[in-house]
Amino acid sequence: MPDHKLAIEVNGLYWHGEKYRGKDYHADKTARCREANIALIHVWEDDWAHRKEIVKSIIGNRVGYSNRKIYARSCDVREVPSKEARAFLDSSHIQGYASSQVRIGLYHGGELVSLMTFGWRHTNSKREMELIRFCNSMGTLVVGGASRLFSKFLSTCDADKIISYSDDSMFDGGMYETLGFVRHGLSKPNYFWVVGGKRRHRFNFCKSKLVKQGYDPAKTEVQIMHDRGYRRVWGCGQVRWEYQVDK
Repeated sequence: MPDHKLAIEVNGLYWHGEKYRGKDYHADKTARCREANIALIHVWEDDWAHRKEIVKSIIGNRVGYSNRKIYARSCDVREVPSKEARAFLDSSHIQGYASSQVRIGLYHGGELVSLMTFGWRHTNSKREMELIRFCNSMGTLVVGGASRLFSKFLSTCDADKIISYSDDSMFDGGMYETLGFVRHGLSKPNYFWVVGGKRRHRFNFCKSKLVKQGYDPAKTEVQIMHDRGYRRVWGCGQVRWEYQVDK
């Protein structure tokens, strides 16, 4: 789509699996497009099969098309109950629900139309506040929604820094730049196991879990999964974003 400097590639789980595509294939293509000032969206077969409307909504927002446009200033800001947040994320976010401690939403006429969630992340003995999820309801463009929700969170935030991660296979990080986040590197390409026609996170099949299930402890995770007939697909990695909170 040259007018929008946007490209879309549809990745079949078989032909784009590790048998036919190296681990850097999708990341390299994304990088080459970016060098040519083109944003590349990878649409995976399972997302198109099971989350088609969400994919269409993401692409629509990127090109400025939506079924309806709402301005954040016309919405009410309030906390979102956990059950409502779960249902909203499962229906509107490409990665679905993720647990969180703070959930802030924009309501328009009593309807939740935009949601941002936060929580503490514990990794490598570090405790960091993370922006975990953000999305609008499908087919809806909420102008200024992310900025208003993030400002609301900052008004009560007691963290010195907020981190977040974006999937480089679908998002260009424009929202984070608008909010004032700074890009802090891109991870190596991540991989998923294809099980039952869907990509499953590799943490579900780490060696310790496989050994507990009775598989050979002398073999690696990859050897065990290959023996079971499963193959990997490689993503593009995740971008880490950081926001320094002014005190």
